[in-house]
Amino acid sequence: MPSNPCHALFGLGALLLAACSSPPSAAPPGPTAPREDLCPEGFADCDGDSDNGCEAALLTSVESCGACGARCAGGDGATALCAAGACTLACDAGRADCDGDGGNGCEVLVAEDPRHCGACGVTCADACWNGTCDAAVLAGELRLPTFLGIDATGLYWTNQGTGDAPDGSVMRLDPGGGEPVALAPEQELPGPLALDEAAVYFAHARGLAAVPKAGGEVAELAAGTRGVTALAVDQGALYWVEAGTPPAFEDGGLFTLPLGAEPGAAKVMLAAIPGAASGVALDAGHVYVTARGTGAADGAIYRVARDAAPPSAPDRLHEALAAPRALQARGGALWLIEGRGIATFSPGSPLRRVVPDLPQIPAQLAFDDARVFWTTAREADGQVQSARLDGSDLATHARNLSYPWGIAVDGTNVYFSLAWNGGPATGALVRGPKGP
Repeated sequence: MPSNPCHALFGLGALLLAACSSPPSAAPPGPTAPREDLCPEGFADCDGDSDNGCEAALLTSVESCGACGARCAGGDGATALCAAGACTLACDAGRADCDGDGGNGCEVLVAEDPRHCGACGVTCADACWNGTCDAAVLAGELRLPTFLGIDATGLYWTNQGTGDAPDGSVMRLDPGGGEPVALAPEQELPGPLALDEAAVYFAHARGLAAVPKAGGEVAELAAGTRGVTALAVDQGALYWVEAGTPPAFEDGGLFTLPLGAEPGAAKVMLAAIPGAASGVALDAGHVYVTARGTGAADGAIYRVARDAAPPSAPDRLHEALAAPRALQARGGALWLIEGRGIATFSPGSPLRRVVPDLPQIPAQLAFDDARVFWTTAREADGQVQSARLDGSDLATHARNLSYPWGIAVDGTNVYFSLAWNGGPATGALVRGPKGP
């Protein structure tokens, strides 16, 4: 037997050899320093525990960012992050780090700071509302405000209400501001509206009605009307479309009624419109109708002569469209929302997609002489946007909105309704500057 038994164990490895060669009286070894050089790039053994290996991800670890023990600190309104081995901040919603000082976190409330409105460095002339400069809430605590109309006499809109009771209304706000006035209170689900010189015409759950702009008695119109999705008024007559009965929507149509007809007079069908009629617009000689269709891209645009003997067969101008809706006539052309974009055409010409493939689906349209404006009805990140009539110069006028829906414009402002913010009376009517 060898004089030193440890020599016989040499072949079992350096670890046993080291143990055998240590003096019996030596103290046990203490903890060793982290061995980052033995770890894959971007990792380190920061706790010195070989059992869990190289446990620290130096590129992303808030506790060891770039090196062992380099802890990232958060701040007011911010969460600490480690990105590519460097400490950074993730600001809470509605906040920003505008001074570049991580020590005080994300110090700015961009929803209300007029020096940093919506983003760092955006300065308002007056106030900051919801990240939009110089906007103002004209009316609050509204019950699902939806469709808007505007002319020289004021701003008009419908509050749809909850549907559990006739708690909707048709509202008016004078051009100079002040308190909104309920022209037609206690209505059941009022929706689309149209204006002429004297009255506001609107659809509700049971049909159509009219109320004088100056206030007065509400007159019920057109017996047997249901499911109205759009209406227009011109040349002494009211025109509207009814979507029909789901799921096929085969019994929808285009209807009219002279404005001088007795209340409750029978409506006149101008044309049967299959496939969920969704929009109506007028020019001097024709009525135009969009139908959404029942599939992904089977919508269509129809035309009916105003003087055609009813009921007539409509001309199909365009087909294979993606959910066409919100039809309007502007400056000799027809405009509409189609799919995720905005399109236009003149009678007898091809459809032209002016603003295609938007990241958010448009809800309603409004126009001035130079631009088209629209809302995108989303829960928390809805927007009010516009573009030139040729599709260029896309601009965002307000963002981070709760279900913006109706929209109207005048010479200096854009008006929009916020339909819903989590409760039955949380809607609002807002005015903001159009910008240059």
